[in-house]
Amino acid sequence: MRLLSSKQGAIFFEEIEKVLQISDLFCEICRWEVVSTGRSIQELNNETG
Repeated sequence: MRLLSSKQGAIFFEEIEKVLQISDLFCEICRWEVVSTGRSIQELNNETG
């Protein structure tokens, strides 16, 4: 399933990269929160399993 041609995809990812550079700190914080939350949920599931 191809949504974008490679040229469109490259431009698309360049734009995303610019946005991510601006909000990189926020992304890192969110990513760590998601990862730690995901881990704790997974641990709970394993315990109650």
